[in-house]
Amino acid sequence: MVRLKNRRLDGHTALEKCLIQDWLTYCATDLFHCPTFETLNVCLQYINKELAHHSYLCGYTLNIADVVVFLALHPFISNWSFLQKEQYMNISRWFSAMQKDESLRETYAPVQFSRTLLY
Repeated sequence: MVRLKNRRLDGHTALEKCLIQDWLTYCATDLFHCPTFETLNVCLQYINKELAHHSYLCGYTLNIADVVVFLALHPFISNWSFLQKEQYMNISRWFSAMQKDESLRETYAPVQFSRTLLY
């Protein structure tokens, strides 16, 4: 459905299309099948490391892999403490940017990433 609505999410180059397919495979084989918090933590560490040098999962443009990972992580990240958000700084930066997408903002409640100083 998302791909039909927005064709730009499929990637522009052959490399982007391959990277997108790799991320979708990773979701299907690893991220969606985390039986414990420890295995989820390993997945989160991997995603956080991969986002260290890119704005999005496959480079510098939003794609379908970003949307899928966002949808998978939203229930977890929406319940994270500020300490957990700081622990996964790259995921937090990426997630905050993803929330600005209109179609995601319509359906998913925004998650706050900054603390308000009270002194």
